[in-house]
Amino acid sequence: MRRLDSVPYVIRKSTALAATSEEHIPVLEAFFTALMVLVCVGTAAFAGLAFKKLYQGQR
Repeated sequence: MRRLDSVPYVIRKSTALAATSEEHIPVLEAFFTALMVLVCVGTAAFAGLAFKKLYQGQR
C-alpha cells in the first residue's frame, strides 16, 4: 500500500476531495446566504409596517 505523500498531486486531490464534502460547501453557503437575505427582507418589511401603523394615527 502506497502512502498518500508518494501519490501525485492530481490523484491525491481528486481522492481527497471525493472523500470530503467540500463540493457541497458552496451549495450550503448559498442556502444560508439566501436565508440571511430573507431574514433581512422580512425584518425590513416588519419595521416598515410597524412605522406605517405607528405614524398612521397621527394625521
